[in-house]
Amino acid sequence: MTGQKIVLGDVDFGDSLALPVVRNHALQTNGSLFLVDFASATGALAAAPVNGSSVYNFAHDTAIGMVGSGTEASMAGSFEVRALARDALVELSGKGGLHILYSQLNNDTANRGIFMHLPEAVRAYIVANKGHTFGTAIWKRRTRIAKNAGLVYASLGAAPDYLQIFNGVAPYARVGTVFNSAGAGRNVVGNQLVTLCGNANGFAVNTSSYVLWGNSGPNNSFLNTAPGDLLYLMHVEDLTVSGVTEAQFHARHYEAWGEAFAEGGRLFGDTWTDPATFP
Repeated sequence: MTGQKIVLGDVDFGDSLALPVVRNHALQTNGSLFLVDFASATGALAAAPVNGSSVYNFAHDTAIGMVGSGTEASMAGSFEVRALARDALVELSGKGGLHILYSQLNNDTANRGIFMHLPEAVRAYIVANKGHTFGTAIWKRRTRIAKNAGLVYASLGAAPDYLQIFNGVAPYARVGTVFNSAGAGRNVVGNQLVTLCGNANGFAVNTSSYVLWGNSGPNNSFLNTAPGDLLYLMHVEDLTVSGVTEAQFHARHYEAWGEAFAEGGRLFGDTWTDPATFP
């Protein structure tokens, strides 16, 4: 068999005509460190998580490139489950989202919650590059409001040295805070998009526990006050590496989030357990 030769005249294959890089996820960039999407075929959870369950990271390859070593497995996140059945109902929604509905009657013992950890190598990278600007985006639905609006539901870092923290009152980052939201308010039942960008230059950042989403377990005045939240997607990106501004980071997620929740979108018409059945 003879081969064929195709000649393209007067074509310059310079940078302006560079082919796009094929990524694992449409929202992934060269600065993506951690990207989970439970409502996708690849990132779907097989069942409600138990302690130690792994979390598929769509950005494992770009994270490895920034960290310098690692494998797909080592770049996975992990769940820490402290809650008992009486503390929280944990289920997958009809569209594959992770629904964690805390009891506001029986979640009366401190530090019994459910949350995700970043891969250890990613935690170390963030601390080593804390002068970089990091963006965090969360797609979620609040299914039941928190009785105490100050309850933390997502953070990068651990108290008191948070890099970024989201709660029902005043989400903030250490330096250069850029907070944006869309959809329902922070403590209002409905679909929500939240993005937060900032850095921790000049501040201590705790390396031991990067609690990313959920709640490590209400305590003190927060007992029996935690909300119900349905998580679909989360993305942590080093904006300094990707060259993306805070506004561009939010706009990119806002567009994709809006399409997903619009009628006919992949997250439209989801179903979950009625919170009234789990007081």
